[in-house]
Amino acid sequence: MSTSPPAETTMKLTDTKQQFSQVVNRVARGEARVVVEKSGLPVAAIISAEEYRRFKDQERRAAREALREAFTRLSEAFKDVPDDELERELAKAQAEVRAEMRAEREAQREARFDAIDRISDAFADIPVDELERQVERALREVRTQPQSEPTPAAP
Repeated sequence: MSTSPPAETTMKLTDTKQQFSQVVNRVARGEARVVVEKSGLPVAAIISAEEYRRFKDQERRAAREALREAFTRLSEAFKDVPDDELERELAKAQAEVRAEMRAEREAQREARFDAIDRISDAFADIPVDELERQVERALREVRTQPQSEPTPAAP
């Protein structure tokens, strides 16, 4: 690994794809950092695993510092509030959040049951054995179709 910082290089996405193995080797040897551009805009960077580790360490330190600062501000804001009052208010807030979460889960559950009821109603006039035959036929068709590659999500 080189002692001088790696040279930063900018590459078009198409070039990066064509030369990916060579790019990764240069990055791994510490010779380059690569900024990948798509339509002239930077969209990604390729850095060595060591640089990535340092980046993650720095990110964790920054997150810890931000959390420490938030706790300090919070402590200052409530420094004159008695502990028992603070504990009561926290318990009240926690109970409210839990009740909201329970209500959301119950609403989702009800929505699922409503959907099942609508599907059942839609097929109410079809005999069960006919439904079973149709489902089996559809499953056979799906199983015999060639598997296609999943389509990537649009940017």
